[in-house]
Amino acid sequence: MESNALSPASALHVIPDTGPRPDQAREHAALASMIDAVYCVDTSGRFTFVNTAFETMTGYALADLQGTPSTRLYGPEVEALFAERRRQVYSGATVSPYVETVLILKDGRQLPVELTVSSLIMEGQIAGRVVVLRDGQVVGELAGAEIAPDAMIRLMIGRDLKALYIEPAVAPGASTPR
Repeated sequence: MESNALSPASALHVIPDTGPRPDQAREHAALASMIDAVYCVDTSGRFTFVNTAFETMTGYALADLQGTPSTRLYGPEVEALFAERRRQVYSGATVSPYVETVLILKDGRQLPVELTVSSLIMEGQIAGRVVVLRDGQVVGELAGAEIAPDAMIRLMIGRDLKALYIEPAVAPGASTPR
């Protein structure tokens, strides 16, 4: 068994749909707003949801893909792999959540991607799969002397961490005025 493998029991859990809930719109907005590209498929591997980051990455909107097999975006060599993984997951086997493959964009270009795949659980049953895609292109290389945490982070996320986080007004552990 792989150390990073997930069993269906450790999958993404969803509260069963018992009608509209006040927080449903917020949950949908959170998923749609993610920076990573996300899509969902039903139990047969057909698209049911794509977020804005997915649309930006691929050029496809949900209207282009709704109800079509997700393998359409990966080429024929991936179809057997995805079918086997689905078979294993639905039979209760433990399957690694990680896949590296090539995505075919709407304009025909090919993009190396890393997928993280989780089961979508509704009412105790696997109702589909949730897939997070990350661009797997090599963005740069560092020579031995250039390898430093800040340089590696800049290559991995495309910017300095300082651009993402605001310095706290008070240093951790310092006392604050009351």
